[in-house]
Parts: sequence; C-alpha cells; structure tokens
Amino acid sequence: MSTYFGKAPSSRILKAQNIALSGNAASTPSTDFTAETFQIRVATTLAGWLRIGDNKADPTAAIGDTFVPTGVVDYFTVTPGQRMAFISTSTSTGNCSLTEMA
Repeated sequence: MSTYFGKAPSSRILKAQNIALSGNAASTPSTDFTAETFQIRVATTLAGWLRIGDNKADPTAAIGDTFVPTGVVDYFTVTPGQRMAFISTSTSTGNCSLTEMA
C-alpha cells in the first residue's frame, strides 16, 4: 500500500525583510533584492499600497499603486536589484513582511 503526498508549489526562501509601518503615511522602501531573487512574497498587518522599482533610486509608493489588503499573501515577479516600497494610510503601527524567493 502506498501513500501519495501531493506537494504544494513552492519556492526557496532567500531573505526576509520586515518593513516597519509607523502610522505616518510615509512610503518606506526595502533594501535591494538579492542577485537570485525573481519572486517576492508580501504580507502585511495594515492594508496599503506597494510599488516595485529599480535600485537606482528608492521607489516611492503612493495611494493608487498596487493595493495589498490585510490578511492576504501576494506573490510578485521581480528582477534582482529592484526594491519595493510600501505605504499605508492607517494611523496604527504595523509591519509589512517581504520575503525574497528563488
């Protein structure tokens, strides 16, 4: 008798970053993505907006960019060396978890 274990699609975790949200509606950038990062995983304790941009200058997230609700995990395709910025209009403090995946 055999047992089959169906595995979920996955990626290797490369680096985790925590972007602290201070409740002041300011765009907060991440550090550069590693040379092996082609996908990121984003989860946040406060709803907000994100922007992914080149590393030549910090991207500035603005209301109207890609919306990420609370309690949802989203995956995005990126290029090594890019950065992500996140902004929330909440007056509460919170965290945006950014995980770089290979």
